[in-house]
Amino acid sequence: MNDAVRQALDASIENVLATMFFADAVPADGELELPPGSPAARVEFYGHPSGSLALRIAPDAAREITAAFLGIEETEASEEQIGETVRELANMICGSFVSSVESQTLIQLDAPTIHAEPAPPGGACLRQLQLDSGGLEVWLEWKGGEI
Repeated sequence: MNDAVRQALDASIENVLATMFFADAVPADGELELPPGSPAARVEFYGHPSGSLALRIAPDAAREITAAFLGIEETEASEEQIGETVRELANMICGSFVSSVESQTLIQLDAPTIHAEPAPPGGACLRQLQLDSGGLEVWLEWKGGEI
């Protein structure tokens, strides 16, 4: 994947986290170690290009962004709300990314789904970030089409 695509993905992640979840993220120092069972979501997209965007986030970070997104205290965030927020985070990042790299054609996004513990496939563009209360992995995989 070329540098322009990586930069577009990084900008989309940063923008969505800052504007919708009031969170800042910095590149992770070294390899992230997310605990088993960390909330994860995937969004498939179709058109030109086609592929998927998936993410996995540390439980404490997921609770933090859920509280910020919903305007509630972290202790009030239910597991259902956290799952919905993680799916919405993936949806927003994917939508921002595909609209930044291709604005001339129609791209269809599937509804985001929760995955038990997706792992980045070989060849995916992997971004590892650190939020205040935990790590976030985002990866992008092409299934066809070029940018």
